[in-house]
Amino acid sequence: EKVKWIALIDDKLQTAAVERDKAAVASAQAELGRVGKLLEHAIRKEKRGDDLLNVKPKPKFPYISAAELDVLKYEVLTLRAQEKVAQAAVNQAQANLKNAEDQLRYTKILPPQEIDAAKGIKGRVIDRKVDAGQTVVGAFNAVEMFTIALEMDIHVHVYAAVDEADIGEIRLASERKEGVTFTVDAHPDVLFPGKVHDIRLNSTTTQNVVTYPVIIDAPNEKQLLTPGTTANITFQLRAAKDVLRVPVAALRFTPPKEQVRPEDRYRLEALSSSRTETGAKRTADEKAKTAAAKSERHVWVQDGKLLRAVPVTLGLTEHQYAELRKGDLREGDVVVTGIEANVTPR
Repeated sequence: EKVKWIALIDDKLQTAAVERDKAAVASAQAELGRVGKLLEHAIRKEKRGDDLLNVKPKPKFPYISAAELDVLKYEVLTLRAQEKVAQAAVNQAQANLKNAEDQLRYTKILPPQEIDAAKGIKGRVIDRKVDAGQTVVGAFNAVEMFTIALEMDIHVHVYAAVDEADIGEIRLASERKEGVTFTVDAHPDVLFPGKVHDIRLNSTTTQNVVTYPVIIDAPNEKQLLTPGTTANITFQLRAAKDVLRVPVAALRFTPPKEQVRPEDRYRLEALSSSRTETGAKRTADEKAKTAAAKSERHVWVQDGKLLRAVPVTLGLTEHQYAELRKGDLREGDVVVTGIEANVTPR
């Protein structure tokens, strides 16, 4: 079957170079044959000279002198050397021919499925950088002619810019082989799976925000994902099953002081002071202790007409719920997430 090509460069010069090198190979092989025949003839003459010198019984006057026999021997040695030179010339001519043939093949640009059919690698041309008949010069640098997406029918890579505050958790999640899910605007009802393929270190700073590129590998057998598509990505950092959870809204709720039991009002004062210190400069040790203490929180439950604080220890947290690891709460308990305002009808 004839190989299909997607672009053809003018191959007249390379075709001429191939023909020239073929002629050079033929000439070098002919010279090697000529020297071989001369060597064969010289070896026969040397043998006849040896036979004449060692004939028995020895004649009173030798049929050949030692000087003449030396001439024959050195003629053989000379022709052996010439044969090696001729063989080297053949090898050089064949190498030049192979180089010219490779250069001729480079004049045809093939699609990836034709180039790597034996390896099972397939691709698709998604952009053409030059027009038909356009002259390109690749003497000093490689000329970009096509943009080819390899193995696009197998998988794609999604490039995500992740904030520096989250890159540590994502690195740990990738080591635990946690999954990644994302959606694209072209198919908003489809949830695509993926996995973290690589976390690169070439960070980018934009308006004092540092982000790191995270490469996500996603299957694409149905060809729904295309280059340049915007993806909305969710990283699964950790997972927990069969655990109690509390609404995040209950953790953010702060009741008025007059609606809290007297013995729990000090928590409101502590909360107010901690918010005041948030903007103050703190040492690295203080910041680390504050981050470690984020899991120690409290929620509010109704105790008669007032609210009572229940200390809790949190685990995994998402945007809606947080895992309850410790706390005086049971499944089905009601926690306060807000207070309805009294509306007086007009």
